[in-house]
Amino acid sequence: MSADCAALIAAFPDIAQWITTPASCCGAKRTFINTEERIVECDSNGRITKIFCRAESFASNGVRITGTLAPLQTLDKLTQLEVSENRITGSIPAGLVQLTSLQSLSLSGNLLSGSIPTLSQSITFLNLARLNLTGRLPATLPPALQDIDISYSGLVGPIPTAWSQVQTLHGIYMVDLPLSGSIPTEFGLLKNLALLQLGNTGLVGGIPSEFGALSSLTSLDLSNNSLTGPLPTEFSTKTWYRLDVFNNTLTGQVPPSLWENSRFSGDANCFSARLQSARCGALLSGQDRASEGQGMTQWILIAAAVTVFTLVCVLGILIYRKKKQQPTPTKQQQEKDPKTVPHVFVNIRDAIDEQQPSLTQPDSNLSSDGFVSHMFFYSRCIN
Repeated sequence: MSADCAALIAAFPDIAQWITTPASCCGAKRTFINTEERIVECDSNGRITKIFCRAESFASNGVRITGTLAPLQTLDKLTQLEVSENRITGSIPAGLVQLTSLQSLSLSGNLLSGSIPTLSQSITFLNLARLNLTGRLPATLPPALQDIDISYSGLVGPIPTAWSQVQTLHGIYMVDLPLSGSIPTEFGLLKNLALLQLGNTGLVGGIPSEFGALSSLTSLDLSNNSLTGPLPTEFSTKTWYRLDVFNNTLTGQVPPSLWENSRFSGDANCFSARLQSARCGALLSGQDRASEGQGMTQWILIAAAVTVFTLVCVLGILIYRKKKQQPTPTKQQQEKDPKTVPHVFVNIRDAIDEQQPSLTQPDSNLSSDGFVSHMFFYSRCIN
């Protein structure tokens, strides 16, 4: 058996059950749903180039290979290692990820721990999701890297701005990580970036306006963060496969065309005239506050005007009905009612006038005593 095959079996003893040729492991296959799957491929010299042993391929039989990665450091012709969703333990050997021929490395869903060593410059695909890693995000990435997935891996720290130098990046997956800081504006230089998933990572700051110019960007997940500010205006005209900014503190206007897009998720933000999160109160922009204040003032004035008009109408109706129901007092009622003194006064005055047509010009035949008695009676009536 070749040295490569021996190293493979030393790393993953479970693979030995699928090796049918004792002299070589090349071409080892596994039957899955009546289909044979090749798990080891070699070049013309018998050197191992690919190892494909993803657990889902053998899920029907409950196979989960165990072992460690250290023995694989001698496979200097290895281009692809796909052993996700197994029970591999230990750490990620520096000698493995630094193999100059390695292009695709997928170790997700295993029991690996530790930090990420410096990666080989040849790697184009990296999947280290759902591991128990420690440490910070890699400061640099391989220059030809196209896709990286380190979601749920436990890595921390801000997103390095140096990642923007990797112009070949197509997909970045970093979901559910305890990150810090903001989204580097330099990411707007990644012209080939099509997928960016940064949901639930604790990011703050705004969405770089440069993202609006990324014509390749069709899937963006920034949900469950603390992002502020508006959406780039170009977002409303882009063709999206997915745009998720749910549960942030974003502000500003969102075009109706974007709300009507079934691929857009933007609730639980601080967008104007939309369902807002509970933390929007202190973070609304001055423009939003002014517009909301003006709208509230207008409603208060309208309500006050309607209230005053209603009260005036009600009081007018009540006064009218009361006057209409009250009968006009007769002459006898006016004489008996002490409140109708003016009417009594008028009646007495009329009686006096009948006896003396003019008090201001008394008849010469009227004695002074008679005139005085008339005046005394007149004054008594007034009082």
